[in-house]
Amino acid sequence: MLDFIVIGDTTLDVFLIVHEYKLMFDIKKENKYLCVNYADKVPVDTIKEIIAGNAPNAVVATSRAGLRVAIVTQMGEDQTAGLAKEMFEKEKVGLQYFQKEAGTKSNYSTVIAVDGERTILIYHTKRDYKLPQLEKAKWVYLTSMAKGSEVIFNELADYIKKNKVKLCYQPGTFQLRLMPEKSKSILRCTELFVVNRDEAIQYTNSKSDIEIKDLFQKIVQLGPKKIVITDGTKGSYAWDGKDYWQMGILKEIPRKEATGAGDAYTSGMAISLAKGFDMAESMRQAHFNSSSVIQFIGGQEGLLTEKGYQEWGRKYQIKAKKF
Repeated sequence: MLDFIVIGDTTLDVFLIVHEYKLMFDIKKENKYLCVNYADKVPVDTIKEIIAGNAPNAVVATSRAGLRVAIVTQMGEDQTAGLAKEMFEKEKVGLQYFQKEAGTKSNYSTVIAVDGERTILIYHTKRDYKLPQLEKAKWVYLTSMAKGSEVIFNELADYIKKNKVKLCYQPGTFQLRLMPEKSKSILRCTELFVVNRDEAIQYTNSKSDIEIKDLFQKIVQLGPKKIVITDGTKGSYAWDGKDYWQMGILKEIPRKEATGAGDAYTSGMAISLAKGFDMAESMRQAHFNSSSVIQFIGGQEGLLTEKGYQEWGRKYQIKAKKF
């Protein structure tokens, strides 16, 4: 039996690392915008290509943590699919549900990395999504897919209920746009639901100044048993079905680039829960995973092994607290 089946899209991320950002860009972090002069030429210092996406990041994380995993992903008939297959094989990820869709291209993203943050230009190929016949697993991890992925929701929910599988749902951009009404079957069988604060506010149609406990309760009503809301440098919050938890961040960790930090946190959380840890310890290990990832370019190089989690645990004493 597999420990995890991860479902989601795979993308080729091309990173453009810009160091002269103070000369080339006007950055207003508080307003979340980055501006460059129209028709200007911006010098790029480094280019790095990585097979990525929420699902690849999560499946690599679970495999490195010593779990048996497989990925369900549909790609085009192109060189990118070949590169992805090679990467998954190297990371010991099961490929029995890896699919190439004839006559299509694979997804592609350009990532502009500036001052420890990233702006992503995303190209999603239109997919004819189909859920393969899945073997039994302990967990399913459902994450970012393009428009139309909702066609698999009811069938996936039936599989989860029939096989008593636990579901981690980390919705991507298009899945969030569906809003709860079109995601009922999935939300009602979700064991762990993870979003950031802005996404939670958007998804529940809430006001920006809503209290965090009230935000949790809006999501609770949709069905998930456990919920995590991340909030950038403010840390993360969780509800385990009984208690509310909050944990800050390790401020001394150098931040090189933030792509994949949310995937590292969510996968670290799911891995820890799957291994039997409680919510407080799972938040701690999730934060170790994301803190390691932001020290590298891309969402996979810094993902922790089982030994890595232990080393971070001995080094840092950060803890989650009830609130």
